[in-house]
Amino acid sequence: MKNWFRRKSDSDPIILDCYTDSEEIFTFAKPNNGKHFIPEWFKKTPRVDDKGITTIKKCPAVVDYYRKGIIIPCWGEIDLTLFAIQDTEDFKFVSVSERFGFSGTHTQEQFPAFAGRTGYNAKFTAPWKLRCNEPIQFSYSQPFWSNRDLLVDLHLMPAVMDFQSQHGIELNYFFEKTSRRKDFNIQPLTPLAILHPLSPRPVEVRHHLITPESWRAQFQLGWGIFDTTKSNWLSEKKKFVKKWQEIENNS
Repeated sequence: MKNWFRRKSDSDPIILDCYTDSEEIFTFAKPNNGKHFIPEWFKKTPRVDDKGITTIKKCPAVVDYYRKGIIIPCWGEIDLTLFAIQDTEDFKFVSVSERFGFSGTHTQEQFPAFAGRTGYNAKFTAPWKLRCNEPIQFSYSQPFWSNRDLLVDLHLMPAVMDFQSQHGIELNYFFEKTSRRKDFNIQPLTPLAILHPLSPRPVEVRHHLITPESWRAQFQLGWGIFDTTKSNWLSEKKKFVKKWQEIENNS
């Protein structure tokens, strides 16, 4: 008999279930522990340079940054253009992946004091849904050490998320229009986001390939019981999830 009231210890893993309905993405572009994505430039850096100076290679904070994080990798090559201030378009992208979809933007009117006149948002939806059966919060940010070519111009907006009541990964980028157009090529498996649990417990990532029908049922239609036009629908959803989990754990 399970002891549902046993307090979790620091050694008990947090189970993070990751779902996709794409066999190709499931095979080649899984979210995974950051230790698999430590940058090649870091691996090749010597601990001491030719002048006997200690390098960043001896900094444990960089390694721990990856080992304690979960990376969401790019699931297809993408060519991204950020247009200049004089252009009518804001940005465009071309990708060989059918699942690299544009999912709308946050307009300047939604954050005018931050965006100003030249700040814009580009938003993409990852083809993964994440679920955690505990109310664990995760910090969500740009993998700094993996995005050297993007850092100056393209910034992933940081956040804190939980995957008990919300499951989508939205890649919300902030960029500023300047006097010149900028073009980027982002390769498959480039780290796009890194998640760190706000808990000392390790994270066990599990991957699931599900059917498109199951995807729609669980993650697209599953919250049709709530009126999402109401301002309090998300808080009501969180209460519902908590109650549902209590019932599941005691059934």
